[in-house]
Amino acid sequence: MKILQPGTPLPTIDSTQTACLEAASAGAPEGTVVWALEQTAGRGRGDHSWDSAKGKGAWISFVLRPKRPAAEWPQLTAIVAVAAAQSMEELGAGPVAIKWPNDLIGRLGKLGGVLAETCGPAVVVGLGVNLTHAWDDFPEALRGTASSIALEGGREITPREWINALDGNFAKLYESFQEGGLASSGRLREELIDRFHLKDRDVTITSQSRSVHGRAVDIGPEGELVLETEDGPQRIFGGEVTA
Repeated sequence: MKILQPGTPLPTIDSTQTACLEAASAGAPEGTVVWALEQTAGRGRGDHSWDSAKGKGAWISFVLRPKRPAAEWPQLTAIVAVAAAQSMEELGAGPVAIKWPNDLIGRLGKLGGVLAETCGPAVVVGLGVNLTHAWDDFPEALRGTASSIALEGGREITPREWINALDGNFAKLYESFQEGGLASSGRLREELIDRFHLKDRDVTITSQSRSVHGRAVDIGPEGELVLETEDGPQRIFGGEVTA
């Protein structure tokens, strides 16, 4: 089963996510992929930018049209993150953790990140993954905190190879999600717990409406972060994480 249908990569673009949102708005079918060899204005969650060195990573966005209720769509961030982590390990990157809800963390630093945004009846998922970076390929501000599959011990791979590996793992998880949501897949939740980068750390979660501080203790059945706070356990479904 295939979900992603990558065509020819664009040499350069401001943001694959912006272009893919436009494609989804125009009715692009599920599996449509926008990818580029370089982004000049790549973006992550919130107001974060994303460095996208030319030819060094996979900078992709793709369209999903889930059958599940919209309330469950935020779970797709976790599902894509697990598929990406599995693919990185298959390509030799070593153990990959997930910093809830969307960052992929290797032994040496951050390998990639996931951004999911709704667009009418669709979800557009952006994924930036560092593939072949050496230390000098990162901006000075990121050295020591960012990593790549090559630096983690994997072989040098092309963006298309990465997309194919991701698709193989994501298709299975997405099929399970379509059938019953994340809560129906005990194995997926186990994967999230096994890769729980924030386990037992003191964190602050900031959203538009509030800020919550506590100790990260678990991943809930819907992919939410469970915090132990002064007011008791709280389930957090989204927000900016400071650890």
